[in-house]
Amino acid sequence: MLYSRLLKTNFRREMVYKSNFLTFMIVNIVGYLGDVLFYILIYNFMTSINGWTKYHMLGLIATVWIIDSLNGGIFHMNMIRIPRYVQNYDLDFLLIKPVNTRWYMSTKFVSYGLLLGIPFGAVLLIYSMVKLGTSISFFKIILYVVALFLGTLIMHDIFFILIIISIKHVKVDALIDVFWSILDVGKYPEFIYPSKIRKIFVFVAPAIVIYNYPINILVSKFNILNLGILFGIAIVFTIIAEFTWKYFLKYYYQ
Repeated sequence: MLYSRLLKTNFRREMVYKSNFLTFMIVNIVGYLGDVLFYILIYNFMTSINGWTKYHMLGLIATVWIIDSLNGGIFHMNMIRIPRYVQNYDLDFLLIKPVNTRWYMSTKFVSYGLLLGIPFGAVLLIYSMVKLGTSISFFKIILYVVALFLGTLIMHDIFFILIIISIKHVKVDALIDVFWSILDVGKYPEFIYPSKIRKIFVFVAPAIVIYNYPINILVSKFNILNLGILFGIAIVFTIIAEFTWKYFLKYYYQ
């Protein structure tokens, strides 16, 4: 009930500031077209890279769009407000509300303009899978959707951990810039990285897990180990995020 009201309120706000909504939409569309054209141009000179055709790449791009849109539309707009809550002591008012403060603070504002990547990504994903001629079972589709949400959760948890440090250290811009740079690693096929580097971006800074593992469910043989890693990392970072939140709140109370 609470979140349905929040969604309605956010939609009304978007309609008041229609120019912002249209700007987000246009910028996103241009960015999406740029991504697609980049890989189409590359594959004009070759048919495949390590077994991946341009349609495999388009499937990965679609997955990136969907996850980035989920994170950007739901979480990112809220995360960047946390330092302001701390500086202006607005966090006090959030803490006394009879809701889970962490998740309320993380999902209070929704940007429908940024969520536009989801339908664009879904259309591109369907197109790429049809072109690949891949036989996809309903079970794989369910696993893919679950993997999308787990990847989004991992991204949110890591971003939340970095942002929440602002409760003790107000400026964390450098850490956040590093975070976005690391995420870019996962937006390319994992096979382009050496084995040792790949392990770092799976178990330490899981950029590959966030983006590559979901699409691998559709285009590769079912790998229960990768699925287990995805679930495990999501659980670990959720626990770390919750612990970090409670730990740094002690400093805020002081």
